[in-house]
Amino acid sequence: MNDIQKELAGHGIDVTFVAINAEGAETDQSALSNQGDFPMLQDTLDTAMWTELGGSKDDFYLYSSDGTLAAHLPASGTVTLDLGGKTGYGNLRAAAAALK
Repeated sequence: MNDIQKELAGHGIDVTFVAINAEGAETDQSALSNQGDFPMLQDTLDTAMWTELGGSKDDFYLYSSDGTLAAHLPASGTVTLDLGGKTGYGNLRAAAAALK
C-alpha cells in the first residue's frame, strides 16, 4: 500500500491508508503493521468496527476527502484485490485514484 500511496502522490493524488486489525487477532497485528507504514487500529468487542462496517478480512473501504464512503471493495467480491499481484495492485490504485 505504501507503493500505491507514493505512486498516486507523484500524480498529485493524496491518499491515506489505515488498517483495522480484527478483534481477537491482536497477535497478528505486528505482521500486518510490518507490511507498510500506515496507521493501525485495533478492533475490540466494544468498538466492533468490522461489524459496524459490515466488513471482513482484506476488505477495502474508500472514503472521499469529505469523509463519506465512496466504495466498499469486499475481498470476496468480483474485483481482484490481492496486492501481491499486478491485477489487485492495479485495481486498488485505480479505485483510489478515482476519488481525487
